[in-house]
Amino acid sequence: MLGSIDLTKLNFNIYRNCSIFLLLSDCGHSDLTASLDNTIIKSPNYPNDYDDNLNCTWTIKALFSGRYIVKVLFNDFKLESTCDDVLKFYDGMNETSNLLGSYCGTTHPEVIYSTGRYLSVKFQTDNMISYKGFNFSFTAVKEGTVMQ
Repeated sequence: MLGSIDLTKLNFNIYRNCSIFLLLSDCGHSDLTASLDNTIIKSPNYPNDYDDNLNCTWTIKALFSGRYIVKVLFNDFKLESTCDDVLKFYDGMNETSNLLGSYCGTTHPEVIYSTGRYLSVKFQTDNMISYKGFNFSFTAVKEGTVMQ
């Protein structure tokens, strides 16, 4: 990342509550850091319907160097079932990395792990039907941790 970002100019609402760090993000591109605390990403307008023609990307980086990876757990998920609205996870810094999964409708894995320090997420929608979207948490975990 070049320079610094003035968070007051971005449309972010950030809250800190005990060990849960909650991030509500509008679309665009966001660089996020996974720590040992859970961070929650919600689709725009969640739990209300997301907007049409969205193109959101998040790049998540494990805070700790060394043998930490990113773990994602789904809390809620409902997109258009025809997969015209889709949430994709990539095992690296961007969408040129290996695709870990592409999800729509109500089908999603219980957990997703990156194989390295970075995980990229892309959310795209068409101009038709919208649903409430998604709510997932991510955290940094030590590589080799029992996957549960």
